Amino acid sequence: MKKAIAVSAVVAACLALPLAGRAAPSFAGQVAAAECRARSGIGNFAEKARAGAPVKVAYFGGSITEMDGWRRLSLEWLRARHPDCAFTEIAAAIGGTGSPLGVYRFGQDVLDKDPDLVFVEFATNDNALSPEEIWRNFDGFIRQAWRRNPAIDFVFVYTITQAMAGDYGRGLCPRAASAMEQLADHYGIPSICFGPRVMADVAAGRLVMTIGEFATAVPEETPDRDAAIAAEMAAQGKTLFSKDGVHPVLDGHAYYLESIKAAWPQLEQSAPVDHAPSLAAPFYDATLEAAKMVSITEDMLSGSWRRLDPGEQNGNFGARFGEQPWFSETPGDRLRLYVRGTGCTVYDLVGPDCGQVWVTVDGLRKAAPVARFDKFCTYYRVGTLVAFSGAEGVHEIEFELDSNQPSRLPVKEQGVTDEELAGPKYDGTKWIADRLMVVGNVISESEAKAPLAYDPDPEAWFDAAVPACVLWPRDAALAFRGAWTTDAASLADVAEVPEPGILEFATGLRSLFFGGERPLSLERNSLECDATVTFHAFDIDDLPPVDPVWKASIVAVREGGALSWRGLSNGSGGTNEWTLLEGAAPRAESTTAAVRITLRRSGGATRATYEVDGTVLRAGGRAAVSVADATATMTGVSFRGGGELRFLASRASGNGTLLMLSRNEPAIWPGSSLLP
Repeated sequence: MKKAIAVSAVVAACLALPLAGRAAPSFAGQVAAAECRARSGIGNFAEKARAGAPVKVAYFGGSITEMDGWRRLSLEWLRARHPDCAFTEIAAAIGGTGSPLGVYRFGQDVLDKDPDLVFVEFATNDNALSPEEIWRNFDGFIRQAWRRNPAIDFVFVYTITQAMAGDYGRGLCPRAASAMEQLADHYGIPSICFGPRVMADVAAGRLVMTIGEFATAVPEETPDRDAAIAAEMAAQGKTLFSKDGVHPVLDGHAYYLESIKAAWPQLEQSAPVDHAPSLAAPFYDATLEAAKMVSITEDMLSGSWRRLDPGEQNGNFGARFGEQPWFSETPGDRLRLYVRGTGCTVYDLVGPDCGQVWVTVDGLRKAAPVARFDKFCTYYRVGTLVAFSGAEGVHEIEFELDSNQPSRLPVKEQGVTDEELAGPKYDGTKWIADRLMVVGNVISESEAKAPLAYDPDPEAWFDAAVPACVLWPRDAALAFRGAWTTDAASLADVAEVPEPGILEFATGLRSLFFGGERPLSLERNSLECDATVTFHAFDIDDLPPVDPVWKASIVAVREGGALSWRGLSNGSGGTNEWTLLEGAAPRAESTTAAVRITLRRSGGATRATYEVDGTVLRAGGRAAVSVADATATMTGVSFRGGGELRFLASRASGNGTLLMLSRNEPAIWPGSSLLP
């Protein structure tokens, strides 16, 4: 598919950049627990409800929202408050899940149903997450919503568990809720905190957080013991909040309703708000604005896959998403797809007879298969199998069932005996996959491999600071793609360079160079290349001759049994030559090293810095050495000129490996043939 990229697409891409150049927020610590912070309120929803227009209320959260409790109670109360208004409930809570799954399912579970108001309840299930992960997930689904409909109102609600009682007892929101409050301030989203009201009655002795905290006289063998204990509490003027310290009983949920009722007048008195201006910048990172659930389709599968019938074991796993899950237990069966974006994960099951899966991304297979089994797998439960998360670009992803089973020994920690392990329950190579969690879009193979074309104005392109990607090797079908900004390039996890290849700068898989008509123009005066490459040493007598187009280069060298690094620098004759680099040595005849080459314009000259495994190597005592100019017209903050500026890595036949920055034509030396 040949398609020109308009400048508007560039601007859209910029909106996905973290912070758009602003300093990253830091966690400000625990905030004071206030039952309500109205902020921008819910004026859009309130106006429709007062007018008697139909409204849709979504409940987005975990098990505390999924269970019969505050969700039902609050909707009944809202209906009574607005008797002329037709309310539709959007039940979008899944027990045991938090915002990491929520940001992917938000589109289909909430947004596609056109909500007017969305309650968000993840403070409990997100409590173990870092503030940064919470912010990234919340940025994602909030921006998804307001990008589609800027009139949607949100309310964050913060539930309380026994583990949080200490924080709320000190008047503080726990860490997760505090992180959410920072983001709520940025977007003007109101919040209702259930903790203060609950803890006030706990402190007053009227509320008991769990049965274990109440000294009961009811014998263990008493029929309907819970009801007997509740009656005993009531006789003492006490109410039980929760049996397990997490999920409230109905009386506990009634406390949540009272907090909502107390906060509501503050929230609905706000004027209607157009939330679109809030999209000007994310709070933390807008990457997951592109997160979505995508169906696994038959054309992605090869082998003996089939849909599980709802009546079969685990057949209802996908019912939450309206689809039957795919099932295979045949080694060699594959799931293969192409993603244009920055991430792909499979929403699947782990269980006692599940197998393990090989994951290959852009031709690079992971070092070991990923087990769909762990020490808790005495039963089946939801899992996620990550393919990749990182570089923007087009990625080919393949999953393949392994013929071997994962070790079942870890499950013995749950008391499983050797006899049980030898039985059929723990024997199998199953994989049950339901949906794809994608950051970006799934595309066809023909689209992924279509000829590359674009025609933006190069200055406008770089002024927009669009993130770009790199290709390795030149064949896009085998490419490993890394991310780079306008002043830095990166290539990671290249285990070997078995054939000569070329690393080209590109944006969205579209080359920036057309015979000098599209020069590379950088916003800063430096260019970096990061690469993890397996270097094979050159014999000192077989070093490749220096080509004039090489502007910076590094090789591993064998000399008299000793190993060293050589890099290019500008010699007395004004041309580049091999120079001994000191400070680190290859660890073996064949060594994998993380290498960084930096070209920098300084004082009218071009200087190169070579770094190996975090150590800056020195030549003649200098960290930065002069090299031949990258182009004759390179000035100030730009690398310009005809031809191309490229990083290349090549393994000479039976000899060493060379990583270089080159301009114009690919270099060729005996025993090597770089791609054109």
